[in-house]
Amino acid sequence: MSDEGPVREHHASEGITARILAALRAASGPDVPITPDTLAPIDHFHGKGVAATEELAALLQPKASDHLLDIGCGIGGPARWIAAKYGCHVTGVDLTAEFCEAARELNIITGLANRVQILHGDALSLPVSAESFDRAYSQAALMNVSDKRAAFREVFRALRPGGLLPYRWLAPAPQGSPTIHCLGPPRPPLASSPRRTRYGPICSQPVFRLSPCVTPLRRLLQPWPLF
Repeated sequence: MSDEGPVREHHASEGITARILAALRAASGPDVPITPDTLAPIDHFHGKGVAATEELAALLQPKASDHLLDIGCGIGGPARWIAAKYGCHVTGVDLTAEFCEAARELNIITGLANRVQILHGDALSLPVSAESFDRAYSQAALMNVSDKRAAFREVFRALRPGGLLPYRWLAPAPQGSPTIHCLGPPRPPLASSPRRTRYGPICSQPVFRLSPCVTPLRRLLQPWPLF
């Protein structure tokens, strides 16, 4: 089941790029360069803004040769910021067509259209090939997907063996620490079937500070055969 209708209706808006550029120029002057850094206060649609993206990127540590998948990319701020900082390629997927259009326009304006691709699509049926990404990430998006089994199955279908999925969603964490969770890499296939793959546990190192909302997800995914 797709969540496209309610999510798109909530976020849909036209003229996004023009409004963003007008706001940036009003705040920083008419000659402000349009870069991932100057756009960062505006185009990171999640709590903590670009600081949250920096934390996620520190876990990803992408190489220039890597191809990353951004699930629920919004207008592409994190994808552009990561691509510019690390020199890698990023493909973003978002439900809202207006967000995708704005993201593509901003990619061109910032000179990153050759390294950041934006696809209009659903997390429950990602419009990407299997095993085509080295890393995936998501910020404040997967929490909105009703069928989380299908969503995580799709992400790991898109990841190459050994891929990693750090993600953030809105939930309180102990002592107000960041709510970042991390899945993977895949475990070896089950002996009973070469097609049944279980994925590693959610990381529990202090840096991740698991929030209460992860408890049912841990039971769901560890161990959980995807096929």
